[in-house]
Amino acid sequence: LQTKNIELTAENTKLKNELTILTTKYQKLSKEMQDAQQYVLKMIVHLD
Repeated sequence: LQTKNIELTAENTKLKNELTILTTKYQKLSKEMQDAQQYVLKMIVHLD
């Protein structure tokens, strides 16, 4: 039982690290999307 607990703890830590990495990637992509959206809106405003 203790061995299983250690295995699960290790797996949990690994998953938490992966989640942190994915969260960071998502936040970066989200910011890039917002920047792109603002750029497009700025281009539309300056069409005339």
